[in-house]
Amino acid sequence: MRLISPKSGFGYSSKGKYIYIIGGNDGLSILNSCEFYDFSLKKVYQMKPMNDRRDELATVVGLD
Repeated sequence: MRLISPKSGFGYSSKGKYIYIIGGNDGLSILNSCEFYDFSLKKVYQMKPMNDRRDELATVVGLD
């Protein structure tokens, strides 16, 4: 799996056939990006960015 852009310090969670990659930093700035990887299609998709930038975060997946 290759992310849309290189990053570290991101949070991630998985549910079903997806893994979600949230925030982090690119070595220059803190990111507000959100991506998900679809295991069945083997492809990364970009989601709508978060309102706030986040780095070194924890994530959790809800039931719905």
